[in-house]
Order: sequence, then structure tokens, then C-alpha cells
Amino acid sequence: MKPPKPLTLSRNPFKPISILSPLSSSSNPQSNHTQHAHIPPSKTHLYSSFFCTLIEAYLACRRFSDATRAFSSMRRLHGLNPDTDGWNRVLYGFNASGYVSQVPILYSEMLNCGRTPSVFTHNVLVHAFCKLGLIGDALDLLRRVETDVVSYNTVIWGLCRGGSVESATGFLSEMLKRGVGFDAFSCNTLVHGFCRKGLVNEAQALRDMLVRGGVEPDVIGFNTLIDGYCKIGRMSVARDLFERMRREGVSPDIISYNCLIDGYCRVGDFSSAKALMDDILSAKLDTDSPEGENGCLNLEPNIVTHTSFISAYCNQRGLDEALSLYEETVKNGYLPDVVTYSSIMNGFFKNLKLVEGTAVFREMEKTGVAPDHVSYSNLIDSFFKAGRSVESSMFMKDMLVRGIPFDLITYTMLMDGLFKVGKADEAEDMFETLLRVGLSPNHITYSALINGLCKAGNMKGAELALLYMDEKGREGNVITYSSVINGYIKKGMLTEAIDVIGKMKERHIFPNVVTYGAIIDGLFKVGRDDLALDMYKEMVEGGLEVNNYVLDILVNGLRKIGKMGEAEGLFNDTVQRGLSIDQVNYTTIMDGLFKRGKTSAALKVGHEMMENGIQPDVVAYNVFIKCLCKLGKFDEALSFLSEMKALDITPDHATFNTMIAALCKKGKMDAMFKICDEMKSHGLYPNLITYSTIVGGLCEEGEVDKAMEVLNEMTAYGLRPNSIIHKKMLHAQAKGKNADSILQMHEHLIEMGLIPDLDIYNNLVHILCTFGMTSKATSVLNDILKRGMPGVCLDITTYNAILSGLSEAGLMKEANEIMNEMQEKGLDPNAITYNILVSGHGKIGNKKDSIRLYCEMVRKGFIPMLGTYNILINDFSKVGMMIQARELFNEMHKRGVSPNSSTYDILIRGWSKLSNRAEVQRLLKEMDKNGFVPCGSTIGCISNAFARPGQRGHTRRILKSFYERKESERL
Repeated sequence: MKPPKPLTLSRNPFKPISILSPLSSSSNPQSNHTQHAHIPPSKTHLYSSFFCTLIEAYLACRRFSDATRAFSSMRRLHGLNPDTDGWNRVLYGFNASGYVSQVPILYSEMLNCGRTPSVFTHNVLVHAFCKLGLIGDALDLLRRVETDVVSYNTVIWGLCRGGSVESATGFLSEMLKRGVGFDAFSCNTLVHGFCRKGLVNEAQALRDMLVRGGVEPDVIGFNTLIDGYCKIGRMSVARDLFERMRREGVSPDIISYNCLIDGYCRVGDFSSAKALMDDILSAKLDTDSPEGENGCLNLEPNIVTHTSFISAYCNQRGLDEALSLYEETVKNGYLPDVVTYSSIMNGFFKNLKLVEGTAVFREMEKTGVAPDHVSYSNLIDSFFKAGRSVESSMFMKDMLVRGIPFDLITYTMLMDGLFKVGKADEAEDMFETLLRVGLSPNHITYSALINGLCKAGNMKGAELALLYMDEKGREGNVITYSSVINGYIKKGMLTEAIDVIGKMKERHIFPNVVTYGAIIDGLFKVGRDDLALDMYKEMVEGGLEVNNYVLDILVNGLRKIGKMGEAEGLFNDTVQRGLSIDQVNYTTIMDGLFKRGKTSAALKVGHEMMENGIQPDVVAYNVFIKCLCKLGKFDEALSFLSEMKALDITPDHATFNTMIAALCKKGKMDAMFKICDEMKSHGLYPNLITYSTIVGGLCEEGEVDKAMEVLNEMTAYGLRPNSIIHKKMLHAQAKGKNADSILQMHEHLIEMGLIPDLDIYNNLVHILCTFGMTSKATSVLNDILKRGMPGVCLDITTYNAILSGLSEAGLMKEANEIMNEMQEKGLDPNAITYNILVSGHGKIGNKKDSIRLYCEMVRKGFIPMLGTYNILINDFSKVGMMIQARELFNEMHKRGVSPNSSTYDILIRGWSKLSNRAEVQRLLKEMDKNGFVPCGSTIGCISNAFARPGQRGHTRRILKSFYERKESERL
């Protein structure tokens, strides 16, 4: 065997944080002895043993800094060099107490001191390497130094822990080649590794093969398999294994029963779990046998048994039942342990009762039960989820003070929590920290990292994390890839999102219904309903059933693009296929039907929902009320409000704001104020939306003074005016066409707390321009530029507002000057700018400039608005240039701009003036096909052009009557 050599750790992916590293420069034992000659040689062993015991004690109490100081004192101050046994005690202490990254450094120190490591030393080091995820270093050491079966079993454990259970199984052949026989521990470790990955069938097959090869079956192996089957919900197989134990002469112990009880509790089969509890209680010892009547060792339920019930009750049967069971458990003399307390805490946290959960945590400390990393992790995670990151940080510091080491789960929860409260940089630092301390991230950690980066919009970082994950042999799962897909969708990167689905399939990771749902939703939102429906078809053809989530996305997507018939058909088909429709689905389809004017169909769906035992919630009632208000049926809307109160459903701001908005729109201000009073009687005070609506309603009615009273009330409640209120108040003042009163109102609103940002000044400029006060608007613009107001930097919207006002006033020379000024400031015209200028020049008959700007606009890739096309077509039509008008009409089609009724009217009138019957007939047919009806002026042109002399009036009346009838039929 080659002598050991100092470690290089070339494959270590991080630099160990060593507070022992200053000691690495220690010289040989002789020089230390010479330097510290005041310690008699006869007592060095005694002193060394004392220091080793002290270090062990400090580590057992999690006092890492004290342990480090004691080691430093032993080596540096006193020059003591423990024997191999002493070094082993120190190495084992650091490894067992969680300070694993120090073990390789201590081992190198030991070699520098001239001590020869034993097999035990190597086993501790191998264990530390495996904990650090440095399997390569563990294998290298294993092949260089003296080892035993424990060394090999430790590497098997390390491989299984890292998810490489297949490699661990192959490692058995190397053991045989080296003459190291594997034992029950090797078998059980591998079985546990397969079970951790959910490969329980493979675990059982391997275990049976090894037993046939001579490995003695034991209760640990059976318990591992039973637990594995329980965790994946295969309770019948787990129960069969339990019975098989007895047949193979292995007696079930309390762990066997606890695994089964926990499994039954997880799947909600409490009757089977209680039957097993009865078996435990009824098991008796025979006087002649060490085993009970059921072939079991003397059984006694323990706190683990009871905690399984308590935890399951918290998750499935409600917190009150769990607490009753907990009290009963304590009365029966079973003292709760840290797992019991953690289960109760979790129950409170899941019910959003942070105060009560924290109280249980404090009670646990008072009763002498030390919280562990799981208790703290749940506590920290719950406060993060509640957005209370300060408290989370305090508990994290508390963990550090108590010396509770962070494990991978803790680091993952902390990282995830930091992402959730928007602290992405700190979350990434947490990931780097877990790497530095030697923890090996699993797929859950990587999934949390990738999900957090995606939600923070850092898709580049997410892509790099995915690559790093692949490099480390950690395969992403459907959750990991779904996070990436969601991230791309939120950034509008649909092509990249669809590409990820392709990569998933290449790796045999098949998208689930949630993945498809996210893609379909994203495609609908960007207007790609064709691709969305293709994805839905692919999902169904792949054997995935539509769930409530996807149904809601499809119905919402279809109704928003006006395909309510298809949405209704899909909804009915899904119901017929047996999907249990939930409240959200019913509410979505009702909302869609109401908005399409299908009131009776919507009310029928509402009736069906209640017949199926689903009580409408406040959202559903808001849909009913909104529809009735739109139809002007305020009495019926009020009756729904009364019904909500009778059913103890509390109306929300949306309920009252809907009614207030509808009444304001109809000008029923007295009724609106009564609704406001009722809103306050429910303990709901108007919010900014409420006040904006009321102010807008009063301004429309010309009651500016009352609007000001409402604004004063609003500011008394601590709310400040926003850009919507600013726009409405300025519009009301503008009706008097007095620029000074508009500016006075603007200043007054700023005094009331309005923040004068760019949107506010754009409002001001736009309103002045809209009402023809372009000179005043230009003056405001110049004033902003002169004063250089902080946070206000004129943008394209400001200039477009000025250009729009000048264009409306026909002042195109001034508009050109503003355009030049804008471009000098580095602002490029956008589509709106070009639409304004093309229309402006067209309105004053400046065909040359309007066509020039149109060509420039198209060349830059902008698509003109329908109104712009209509103006250009009208310009050509007026002068009889119908060929050019037709070319523009065709180009409009090619660019995806659909004509409206005015477009057809312009063209028909133009061709009528040229007496082109064929073009008029073609356009009338196309107009009818698209659901449009010619206006009276167009009908007059047609009759003037084509009616017989003396029959024009009669022809006009016939045509008008015909089209009026067609319009009524459509309605």
C-alpha cells in the first residue's frame, strides 16, 4: 500500500472556508517540541488527550469557534501532536458536527505532523468527501490507501446521496474484484438510494438478487422498502412486504408499523392506520417466546407513531382535529419531540397563522426540546412567504448563534424565500454560499434557483444555471423546465419557450398539463390563438386530459378574441368528458357570455353552478352585477347585492366600484352617492379607483365644484390624486377653453399631492392641444425644457401630443418644426408620429407630403393605422384617382389592416362618381360579407350615379330601406 500524500483537492469546485488554515504551516514535530520545551515529554500524551476531549465537547455543543481556538492552542501554543487515536477523535468530531469542509484540512495537518492515518481515519475522510459531493476525491483515496468494507459502503452511500445510484450498484463489482465482500449494510444503502429516487421496484429487485446471493435479510432492508412504497402511495405492495417479513423469519418492529401508519395517513386511509395502531396496542408477549402473538417484537407506540397522525390531520383533516389529537397524545404520557412540534407549527403556518405557529416554536424551547434545522427552515420559509423578510433574517441569525448547521434544505428554503421577496442578488449569494460550504445541490435546489431567476426576469442566469446543473449530472425535471418556459413567456419570448418543450421531449421529460397551460396562455396573450389551439391539440393527442386550470385558460383566451361560441363548445365538451367544473371555470364562462350579450345563457350557467352545489363567491356575484349594470338594470344589480348580504358573502371594492362606475356613466349621481354610503357601512372605504370614478362622473356632469369636494375628502383619507384624476379634472376645465384655468387646476392638484412626472405633463400638453390651445402647450413644453424639472425628460409621447394638436388645427408648418426639434434631441418618430403627420397633411390636401411620409413610415417597418389609410384613400378618391386608391386598399389588406365601414363608403362613393358599376357592386358585396352597411351619403351617391333619370329619389329610398332592414336583421 502506498503511503498517504497530502491532499490537493484538484476537483474541489469551491475554496473551503478554513479557520484552521493558519495552522497549515506547522513545522515538523521535533521543531515544535523544541519551541515548547516547557511541556514535559512524559505529559504530552495526557495534555493532547485533554485538548482532544475539550475539542470534542465544544463540537458536541456546536461551539465551533471555541473548538477552533482549542485546536489552535493545542497545536500552536503548546506544540502538542496527538497520537493517531487523538487525531481520529478530532476528525470524527468535526465531521459528525457538520463542519465537514474542515476535515480534509485537518487530515493534511495530521500528515504534516508525521502521524500515520489508520483505516478509521480514511473512513472519516471518505465520509467527509462524500458529504462535500467530492466523490472523485473519495474514490481516489479509496484506491490509494488501506481501507475496509466500511470505506466502500461509505462511497456507495455518497454515490446514492448524489443520485448516482446506478454507479453505486456497479461499484459492487469493484468490491468483489478487490476481495471486499459486501454485506447487509451495502444492500440496504443501495435499496435506500433507489427508493430516494422513487425507483422502488428496482430497489426490491436488487435486494432480492443480493439476498439470493447470500446477503442476510434484515428488518432495516424491509423497512426501507416498505417506506419507499409508502412514499409513492403504493400501500397494497407495502402491506404485502410487511406480511412477507414474517414469512421470511424477520419480525416487524415499531419502525415497520410507523412506516405503514405514516403511509396510510399520507393517502388519507385513517381507518387502516388506526387498525395498525390497534395491532400495536394489542400485541402481547408470550411467556415462552421473546416475540409477541403476531410474530412481532415487544411493541409500544412511540411519539413517532402519534406524530404521523398529527401531521396527517394538519394536512388533511383540519387543524382543530390535529390539535385535539396532540392534546390527547400529551395526556397519554407521550412527550412531543421536535418533529411533533414542527408538524403542529406547519399546520398553523399552512393556515396562515404565523403568530400561533411562532408561539408553538417558543413553547418547544420552553419545554427543553431543541429546535432543529427543519423547525427553523419551516419558520423562516413561512415568514418569507408572508413577505416578512426581516423576521426571516432574525430567525436565520438565531440559527447561527445556536450553532445549528444549515443543511441543503435550509439553504434551498432561504434562497427560495429571498427570491420570493424580490431579493434576487441575495438569493444568488445564498446559492454560492451553499457551494462554498461543500453542499452538493440537488434537483430541488436547482429548480428553486432557476425558478427564482426566471421570475426575476434573469433568463440568461437561468440558462447558465440549467447548463451548470447538466454539467453536475443533475437532470432537470418537468418542474425545472416549466419554470424556464414560464420565464420566457413572461418576457414575451414565445419561440424560446416552445424550443424548451422540444428539448424536454428529446430528453424524455414530457411536458405536463401545467407546462402546456402556461404555453397556451402565453400564446393567447400575444395574439397567437392559432398556435395556442395547436398546442392544445398536441397536449390532448399526447394523452393529457384538460384540467380546470387549462380549461380556464382556453375559455378566457377564446372569449377575448371574440370566439365565444368555440369557448362555449369547449366548455360543454369538457363537462361531458367528466371534468368536475370548479367555481373559477363557471365564473369565466358566465363573464364571457354576459360580455357577448348572452344574458339568459349566462344566468343558466349560474343556475347550473348552484345546482351542482357550488355556491357563487364574491367574484361570481361581481360578474352578475357588472353585466346587469351594463344593461342598465340597476334594480336587479341591487337585488344581487342584497342576496350577497343574505348569504353572508361580503362585497368587496370591485362590487361597489362596478355599481358606482355604471351609475356615473348614466349620470345618476344621487344614486351613486347612496351606493358610496352603503359601501362605507360595510367597513369599506373608497379607494383610489372609487374616487377616480366619482370625480370622472362629476366632471362629465359639469359639477367641478363637487368633484373638488370629493378630492378634498380623498386627501383627508391620505390618498393623493393620480394621472387619471388629473386628466379628468383638466378635461372638465378645458370645456371653458380657458388655458389659465387649466394650468391653475394643474398646479392645485400638485399642491394636493399629485406627483408631477412625465405622464402628468404629457396629460397637460395633450389636453391643451386637444382643445386647440397649441400655443399654450408649446409654451408649457418650452418651460419644462428651460427649468429642467427633475425626473421629467420629454419623450416621444410629449412631442406626439403637440404634433397631434397642431395637426388637428391644420398648422402643419409648425408641426414640421416640432418634428425637426424632436429629431435634434435624438427622439425618432414612431408609428403614432407618422400617423399624426400623414393624417395632418392629408386633411389640408397636402398629398405630396402625406404620401412621402407614408412611404417613409412603411420603409421603417411601421404599419399605418386604419384612420391613416382612410385619409389617404379619401385624398385619392376626391380627385378621381381611384386606381391609386384601390392600390392603397389592397396594400392595407396585405399589411393586416382590416377595412371598416368608412373605408368602403369612401371607395364606393369614388367609383360611383366614375360610374364604375362593376367596382361598386364588388365592393357592396364585400362590405355586406364583412357585416357593414353603407351610410346615407353613400346610398345617395349610388342612386345619383346609377338610377334612371327622375327615379333617383325613389331609388335612394328603396336602397335605404333595404340596408336598414339588413342592419336590424344583424342586430
